[in-house]
Amino acid sequence: MKFAHISDTHIKNLKYHYEYRVIFEQLYEKLREEKVDYIIHCGDVAHTKTQISPEYVDMCSQLFENLANIAPTYVILGNHDGNLKNSSRQDALTPIFNALDHANLHLLKQSGETIINDDVCLNVLSVFDRDNWIKPTNSDKINIALYHGSISNCKTDIGWVMLNGEDTMEIFDGFDFAMLGDIHRRQILDDAGRIWYAGSTVQQNHGETNDKGILIWDIQSKTDWDVEPFVFKNPKPFITLELTPKGRMPKGANVPEGARLRLVSNNNLPLNVMKRAMDIAKHRFKPEVITFLNRAAGDRGDVSEITDTLKTENLRDVNIQEELMDEYLKDFQVDSSTMEKVYELNRKYKKVVEDSEDISRNVNWKLVNFEFDNLFNYGESNSVSFDELNGITGIFGKNFSGKSSIIDGVLWTLFNTTSKNERKNLNVINQNKESCRGKLTIGVGYKTYTIERTAEKYIKRLKGEETLEAKTDLNFEVYDQVAGETISLNGLSRPLTDANIRRHFGASDDFLISSMASQHGALAFIDEGSTRRKEIIAKFLDLEIFEKKFKLAKEDSTDLKGALKRLDARNYDEEIEEAAGDLKTKRSELETHEHNCEELKIELDQTIQTCEELKNSIDAIPEEVINVVDTKREIRKKQIQIASLESENKQYSVDLSVKRGISEKVEEYLGKININALSEQQGVIDSLQKEKEESAEGVAALLQQIEDIERKAKLLDGIPCGTDYPQCKFIRDANVAVANLPHVEEEQKDTQLAFSALDKKIQSMRPEFIAGQIDKHERVTQKRVSIINEVADLNLSLEKNQASIERLGYELKELEDKKNEYEENKEAIENFEEFTTELDACNAKLEKAEVKYELCHEQTLALYKDVGSMEQKVESVREQKQEYVDLQEEYSAYDLYMRCMHTSGIAYDIIKRK
Repeated sequence: MKFAHISDTHIKNLKYHYEYRVIFEQLYEKLREEKVDYIIHCGDVAHTKTQISPEYVDMCSQLFENLANIAPTYVILGNHDGNLKNSSRQDALTPIFNALDHANLHLLKQSGETIINDDVCLNVLSVFDRDNWIKPTNSDKINIALYHGSISNCKTDIGWVMLNGEDTMEIFDGFDFAMLGDIHRRQILDDAGRIWYAGSTVQQNHGETNDKGILIWDIQSKTDWDVEPFVFKNPKPFITLELTPKGRMPKGANVPEGARLRLVSNNNLPLNVMKRAMDIAKHRFKPEVITFLNRAAGDRGDVSEITDTLKTENLRDVNIQEELMDEYLKDFQVDSSTMEKVYELNRKYKKVVEDSEDISRNVNWKLVNFEFDNLFNYGESNSVSFDELNGITGIFGKNFSGKSSIIDGVLWTLFNTTSKNERKNLNVINQNKESCRGKLTIGVGYKTYTIERTAEKYIKRLKGEETLEAKTDLNFEVYDQVAGETISLNGLSRPLTDANIRRHFGASDDFLISSMASQHGALAFIDEGSTRRKEIIAKFLDLEIFEKKFKLAKEDSTDLKGALKRLDARNYDEEIEEAAGDLKTKRSELETHEHNCEELKIELDQTIQTCEELKNSIDAIPEEVINVVDTKREIRKKQIQIASLESENKQYSVDLSVKRGISEKVEEYLGKININALSEQQGVIDSLQKEKEESAEGVAALLQQIEDIERKAKLLDGIPCGTDYPQCKFIRDANVAVANLPHVEEEQKDTQLAFSALDKKIQSMRPEFIAGQIDKHERVTQKRVSIINEVADLNLSLEKNQASIERLGYELKELEDKKNEYEENKEAIENFEEFTTELDACNAKLEKAEVKYELCHEQTLALYKDVGSMEQKVESVREQKQEYVDLQEEYSAYDLYMRCMHTSGIAYDIIKRK
């Protein structure tokens, strides 16, 4: 079997779609040429996770539809295909797969095994479903692990070895082969060649080599396999050329036309040398895009000679962090398995923190120029050229003359804030002007960044009220002196543009703490409390990562802690014992309720008898006396009858519909039977039967005649006169009969043959079948008549009920009138009301007795249910006890980790040592 192993395609929203289409055509051609049996994609189809464009959806849909048309295609999710931090968000592939609805297209989102044929089982180790990773369950099959993530000791395209990946190769123990994604460099991880990264499908940037493609696995058995890489030609590859120390092209440089070329200098070069190198490259290689990277840009002189005695550590290195945790937790006597869980938590949160950071590090920038109009109390056309200022420059003036406003203007333009934490942009605009503007120029190496922020007043009308507000616009761009071009760095919205500015120059807090001190601000650190001072120092020492990881771990462990808190007070062994005691108690309660129910039944019967006696007394009162209670009861009764009749009519309508359906089937059956033909055949059979009977009578008569002749012949033998008396009538008749015997016998034979022929003809016409069909037709006809009668009866019942409803309506009106009459003559019927009152009280008592009895019955049933659930309760408590033990072990690792990451933990020790 041949498997195509693809990974890390990284289809972008808008960029490089031409290159993707060209390379995808090469991919389809290669897959058809190799006649692959299955296609496996190991994640990162998308590039921008859940923020996707229509162009991405179109390209992704075409890709997977074409792959599925070639061979069954199985895809797992990568970290770029969904949001690992928010599992409630939909991934970028599911809607596309659902829309395609292709039989050969399978998205394996969850961890677990997928059997694709009798010999091969795919086992997904999903980064979105780590809790459900499993080992192979059938060692007889070829088990292939599908994984997206970094494995320890894997290499990137630039040659960097990841000593501490997300997982180690031990996760593939028990598997025959492993197909991996996430790392963009194609590589083998084990000596046997069973574990491979396919690398990215398409070269993504200058950080990757131009040898991207796929792997073709030819797996014949667990011990017989071969893996062959196939590289696709990129029409516009990313090419990097490192210039010589003097800024010249390296010897033998070969760049294909239309490439995206990057020139790299490892040492500072004069601007004219850089531009000359760019011009030569443009003329010689004709690239589509050319950029310049000066790796020495921003370098400063160092003072390493006087700091040789200090130890410098990269606190973001996971190995350093693990050493610090080992040292910090040595007194806790942590076992190796728990310590490994602590390490795992650290690796997890380290990745989350670093992935969420959007601020560049180790960037040296300087202010070049600041232009501003109508900021604070300033007017128009103001500028400060920082590039022309040397040494220490002071701004002097009286109070409220605008000295601080210059610095706050820079802060507002750069970070949209001021040193006074001004929240409304309206307060930044000169109160006598309608708008303001700030334009800041910043230099970083040979790049010049320009930030221009404007604010304009407007009237906001909301719910009839008018307020004066200000709206802000922002423009952010960079000019590359080497390339000689200006690139916009604006986001899709102003907040996103502000985020881009922070990504390049840090946040306002970074600037205020490290580069600016407001009036008396130099003493602010001393005035701060110990906690705030530790936070400031931690920021300088890059210890904030510890606090961030602490907060993430604390947030994730909150539910765990809450669950443990809820379970801490429970004694599971006592609960199990208590459940058995509860069972005994419930059985006792059951017996008590059964006894109570019997007593309530007796009481109920007695109350019924009392009510009957009162009713008999009321019935004895003369009819002309109006019984208002009875009248009200009759009113209610008539209402119930009307409701019942209406309900009955609904049922009649349903029955009528059913009967009509049966009638239609009967008519359909009768329509299929040709009764006339059957009757005609039966008539022929009856006629033949009659002929047969007549023939049978003729045969019998002839036989009788032969018998008579033979008897007469025998009689002649006994007559002494013989033939001497021919005139004797007796002798003459006997002789005539004997003479006719041959003729009679011949006639008898002919008649017998005719009888047999008739019988055979009758049998050939299947008289029983014809008779059965006619009989069945008659029975169905009778059924039709019956159904017709039933339909008529139902219609009659409907009409009858409708008439009854109308009649009851009239009767109900009469009863209402009678009740009104009683109310008008209440005093005249006082004695009758006394009986009815007693009957009402009896009925109320009866109703209560019925409720009590019903409640007792329901409680008895509930007790039966409780008794049956006790055994399940014991099992449930045992499962909860095991869950509690597991939660304790998990939270123990969280607790140790949070001790390490707390501000009073490792970070505090480092601050004290430094």
